[in-house]
Amino acid sequence: MQARIRLVFDKFAELGSARAVRRYLSEKNLLVPTRPIRGPARNDIEWSLPRSSNVRYILHNPAYAGAYVYGRRKTDPTRRTPGRPGGGIILLPIDEWEVCIQDHHPAYISWETYLANQARLKDNSNRFHGGQGVPREGKALLQGIAICGRCGRQMSIGYTGPQGEYPTYKCDGDAQNFGGPSCQEVRGLRLDTEIERLALAALEPDRIALALEALNQLELEMKALNRQWELRLERARYEALRAQRQYDAVDPDNRLVARTLEHQWEQALRAVEQLEREYVTWKLENQSEITPQNRQEILAIGEDLPKVWNAESTTNADRKYLLRLIVKQVIVDQKREQGKVWFQINWQTGACTQHIFTRTCISYREHGEAARIERRVRELHANGVNDRLIAETLNAEGLRTTYGQPFKYQNVCDLRSTWGIQSAKEEGLEPNRLRWADGSYTISGVVEAVGVTKGTVHSWLKKGIIKGTHTGPYMLWKIAITDEEILSLRKRARSHTHPPREKKIGR
Repeated sequence: MQARIRLVFDKFAELGSARAVRRYLSEKNLLVPTRPIRGPARNDIEWSLPRSSNVRYILHNPAYAGAYVYGRRKTDPTRRTPGRPGGGIILLPIDEWEVCIQDHHPAYISWETYLANQARLKDNSNRFHGGQGVPREGKALLQGIAICGRCGRQMSIGYTGPQGEYPTYKCDGDAQNFGGPSCQEVRGLRLDTEIERLALAALEPDRIALALEALNQLELEMKALNRQWELRLERARYEALRAQRQYDAVDPDNRLVARTLEHQWEQALRAVEQLEREYVTWKLENQSEITPQNRQEILAIGEDLPKVWNAESTTNADRKYLLRLIVKQVIVDQKREQGKVWFQINWQTGACTQHIFTRTCISYREHGEAARIERRVRELHANGVNDRLIAETLNAEGLRTTYGQPFKYQNVCDLRSTWGIQSAKEEGLEPNRLRWADGSYTISGVVEAVGVTKGTVHSWLKKGIIKGTHTGPYMLWKIAITDEEILSLRKRARSHTHPPREKKIGR
């Protein structure tokens, strides 16, 4: 019983929540000792299935911390429900207990650990009680630790999209409570990606130490489970031996008692046999010792943190729990700079780091790099660069559209229309114009000057015989050729012109 109670406290220190401890005990088929205070078997030890209630009872009970207390609860008549005379009971904070004598008897945990456990259990409650909450299976990585950088409130979580796959962090306390405006709403995918990158980078120098610690924890876990099985067997064998002693001590003439004790002895022996079979099965399914090969494999996996982080077996709750080991809070503000999200990471070590990134938005009026994009588009267009090359230049300089995607020539065309940057046609150059203002030729101008077809001119452009730039899809070409080059092209055209062949007349 002592080993099982110690296991509950150890697993709570590791897993961080009463529900996780209950789930662990259920998965490992470990019962919890209880002592009923009512009924025919009052004060007898019973082994029951793990429930959240009996796990929380162990964690909340100060007796396991070696303290004698009185007055943890009181009855408030104003909270009593009609028809339920036993209601209206409220829990008092520790500083309001009538009696609290520490170090009264031997303890499983220290008083400081008990206080830390109570704070953690309170913090696991929902945000309306001021806690971060237990890490859950939602995709929002900053659940419970995202703080609004404008008002200081804890941000709530919402999900958008057809399947609810896009997390968002919202600060709408005034809107919900007082009907005021929402403070801010930040999309979570990009923010979570940045936090994940920074957290893994922070853990990278200690990856070997983390792998070794994980290996040690795994070995301790196996030893603890094996010890639990050994204690269960020891207890079952003791019960069988006690039943045998009771049967041996009974008067044979008292046949009814003898038959009852014989039946109890037989049940105890069957329980021992069943437990031994289960123990053998458990040992076959769960390796109790780590071989050198297993050690190397675990170390190799533990050293590659991104692989462990992104593994299918790693749940969203696991990632949040791992993040909380190194990150205390993340303060977020997307209205500090236009089109950008500013955030500050408060690390568990006490250090603080500030970061910023360009967010996706609907309009270029909100885009953080809108002024730079407009300046570059105007400069490149003024130098005669077409829309396709402008898009490639913007992408090479690291600029992106409002949705964070690379630019395409259609995006540049739309931007020119929005910002009033005229195209070649809008500048007054008709499709049948022969030359540009700077003296360069269009396709029609080369046809007129050289005396060839448009197909020939396109063929020369494709082969590189003449050089030109295209001002955009369905737009005119700009071909810079000199008078000497025109004469050369005329000779080239005549040399490739053959007289028509005479038709042969048959006999």
